[in-house]
Parts: sequence; C-alpha cells; structure tokens
Amino acid sequence: MIRKFCLMIVMIFSMFSQAECEDSKLSQAPIDAMYADLGNYIQYDRGSAGTGLRISNYINRVSIDVQKYDPPQYIIAFHRIEQLVGHHMNTVSESGHDSIVRYSYDLDLKKMYIEKCENGVCHWEYLDPAQMNYSRFIEGDIAGGEMAFYLAYNQSFYDEPKTFYVKKFINEGLSEISLIRFENEFSDHCYYNHVTHELEWWKYVDGKSVRVK
Repeated sequence: MIRKFCLMIVMIFSMFSQAECEDSKLSQAPIDAMYADLGNYIQYDRGSAGTGLRISNYINRVSIDVQKYDPPQYIIAFHRIEQLVGHHMNTVSESGHDSIVRYSYDLDLKKMYIEKCENGVCHWEYLDPAQMNYSRFIEGDIAGGEMAFYLAYNQSFYDEPKTFYVKKFINEGLSEISLIRFENEFSDHCYYNHVTHELEWWKYVDGKSVRVK
C-alpha cells in the first residue's frame, strides 16, 4: 500500500511540476540538505496538488548565480528544491526534487521572464503579474524570480514585492519552513527568522497570527 502511495505521488508530481531539469528525480537527499542548513533554503511558494499532496518551493540562497549583468538587463540562475509532502491514512512521506531555474529581467520595464525548456529547446516566457490571480504556476514562478533578484541585489524587482512569501521575507526577515519534522499540534506555521537565526512557531488565534514559541 505504501509503495502504491509513493508511486501515486510521483505520478501526480510529474503532472503538476514546472521543473526545467527533466532528468532530476525524487529523492531524500534534497530534504536532508535543507534539514542540515535551514538558513540557506528560503521558501518562496507553497501549494497543493490535491489528494493530500503538498508542494513547497525553496531557493538555495548560496546558489544565486548572476549570469548577465548589463543594467537594466539581468539573468539570474539558482538551485531550486521542490519539497513534496504526502498524507495517506497514517502515513506521511517527504521527498524532494531539485533543478536549476533561470530568470531574465528588464528592470526599467519591470518585465520578468523564466526559461522554459522542452525536448532540449529553451525559450524565455514572460511572467505577467496581472495573471497571478488566474494561475498558481505563474504566481509561483514570479515569486521565485522576485526572491532571486532580491537575494542578488538586496532590492525588490518591482516597486513593491507582489507575492506573499517574498513580502514576508523582505519586510519581516521570515521564511516558512514546511519540513514535517517541525510540524506540531500547537502551531499552524513554522518560520526561520533570518535576522535572529532562530525558528519561530506561530498560530492563528481569533483571526490573528500569534507567536507561540
């Protein structure tokens, strides 16, 4: 039964993933790397693929690679970890998928592009912020581009950050940690504080988010 459940996770992930690295596979290694170095993995998007499957995207901050610096044009690449958490009856599984993602920017025009590759052919795809309300994939891709630009240049690409996790990181220094080892019954969210370098647990109480530990 557990084997069938794991196979189902892989099938669902292959349908919903936007990964550009086709030969990367699910494994425990990326998750172990995050547990060992929490401060360098920053979550920038989180969503659900249904059937109890949760997908969270992290950027490895030390992997930021500025491949083009010709203001106002830039190209930035980074190492992305996609964390998958599946719940099935009393079984919880956690695995990871890693890939290299590349973004192109025009700072004057405030236009961002992500590189998409299929069958060895790559192209730049424009990411329109006006479409974020209609597509979780676009929102997640924009969040990754926003986070990469901020980590590279310590400034928001847009006049104000447009995505939730990037706003929280820039304004509060907090990034959510969705690793199952830090989930518990007394809190709703676990964050890594990049100012104090400590873990914080928060819970919704009467419609407000309150730190409980």
